[in-house]
Amino acid sequence: MIEFTQQGDACAIQGSLGQQQVIELWPKRRKLFNSDTQALDVSGITYVDSAGVALLLELARLSHKGSPKRKMPRMLTNPSKHLSKMIELYDLEVFVQP
Repeated sequence: MIEFTQQGDACAIQGSLGQQQVIELWPKRRKLFNSDTQALDVSGITYVDSAGVALLLELARLSHKGSPKRKMPRMLTNPSKHLSKMIELYDLEVFVQP
């Protein structure tokens, strides 16, 4: 199970984010958080695979219907050790806030 909780201009993501969750979330990806979200707090992700990483990148760059196209992607904040290794493996550090 995966949960998205809006907290001001950040959205906290908690749970497991594997291929099955991505298949379920993909059609509703524009509704997981609001257009004012600037950061995705990924500290609560307990498991992620390559499909989950791909979804996180899509969420980082996603524009919402009626919103102007994003010039800069949202940042991923507070990655776990596991997610940090995936980010490093795929050379995606540019999406992670130091």
